Amino acid sequence: MNARSHILLATISALLLVPASPGHAQPAYSSHMAMVGLGESHLAGSSVAAAGDVNDDGHPDYIVAIPFWDGGHVRIFSGPTGDLIRDITMPIGLFGVVVNAAGDVDNDGVDDVIVGSPYEWPSGTAHVFSGATGGVLHAIAGVGDFADAGTAACPLGDVDGDGHDDFAVGYPGEPGGVVRVHSGAPGAPVFHTLTGAGGLFGTALANIGDIDMDGVIDLAVGAPFEAGSSGAVRVYSGNKGTLMRTIPGAPGEGLGFAIARAGDIDNDNVSDMIVGAPYASGNTGGVRIYSGATGEVIHDIIGEVAGSYFGIAVDGLGDVDGDGTDDVIVGAPSDNRGQATIYSGATGQFIDYSLGRTNGGQYASAVCGAGDLNADGRPDFIVGAVTDGTNGFQAGAAYVYMSVNQSAPPPALCPGDSDGNQTVNFNDIINTLANYGATCR
Repeated sequence: MNARSHILLATISALLLVPASPGHAQPAYSSHMAMVGLGESHLAGSSVAAAGDVNDDGHPDYIVAIPFWDGGHVRIFSGPTGDLIRDITMPIGLFGVVVNAAGDVDNDGVDDVIVGSPYEWPSGTAHVFSGATGGVLHAIAGVGDFADAGTAACPLGDVDGDGHDDFAVGYPGEPGGVVRVHSGAPGAPVFHTLTGAGGLFGTALANIGDIDMDGVIDLAVGAPFEAGSSGAVRVYSGNKGTLMRTIPGAPGEGLGFAIARAGDIDNDNVSDMIVGAPYASGNTGGVRIYSGATGEVIHDIIGEVAGSYFGIAVDGLGDVDGDGTDDVIVGAPSDNRGQATIYSGATGQFIDYSLGRTNGGQYASAVCGAGDLNADGRPDFIVGAVTDGTNGFQAGAAYVYMSVNQSAPPPALCPGDSDGNQTVNFNDIINTLANYGATCR
């Protein structure tokens, strides 16, 4: 039985079209493949992520979590083809609630993946798996019962320069909430231990690029229930582990529930970050894009539908509309059928959106920029719909959207222009006389 018999694949044309900006090529997301849960209550798509190049074919791949299928499965798919590369499972219960790329942790030239299982008894576990073999490279537990290890995890590149990519893991159930930066080297020794002030510090983590320009990737940590449910985001030096910046939320908005690297939104050659505040304005939600260099707000985007939890999932996409500035994607899973919306990094304005297929599917409960899966020069993305009912009650699904470059429309017809140079001149008269009397068919 091949991999495709284990998943339902669908292709839907013209689901999402992105209007072109003046002078820019028009991208279109005109088809998608759906990875659907295999049965009721599997919750496929609860987490989705870019995987890096796991099968070493030169193209990015992606990860889909299915945490309620036989104790939990994590599936890695080929970016260009959608073929199953690897199915990872562990009989621990709710394995794969969180998935992410890990970088090349074991220094074998192939990207690896990290999987969080925060509800594994007693303290949760974060596992790092080899992209080349699927074997376990690291298994990291929390300290004490209900530490919720692996609630969040993210790659950080090679912090110490030893050839092994390193990573951060969140432990929001430990006292105050804790984040540890682990070496990818054998034994996963800890570089930095970051302790919060409660509020589920460590619920969200993001590699936000080297914002202090010291050559080492820096880290943002979310504490969405700090100060009641105002929330906060703290930014740390990847090199020193020192606090660089604290961004407090407004009352009740849950700032820091989701965080992601946004790309260079303000074109100052420093990476910026997007942060979700899904409880703002009575659970309408909102997101803000912050300058990596200064911490100032670049764009403040508010959801439009009450109770939609806009901002519960966020990510950077790359330059979707071809204007030279990176763009972002935001999930609002309770907006009727659920909605994933793309916003311009340059203006903060709406570009376009995609809707879930059915009501109640929690479409866009997870979103991620996937890189250029089909090698057409445009960024692609993935949307999770954790309770999608396409293949049974709450089976869940993940939808992969691939861009298609649209050729420029033909030039407007210019009467009398026989040589097609958009100008009527003496050459056109000569051409006409030379062909006088010819029969065309």
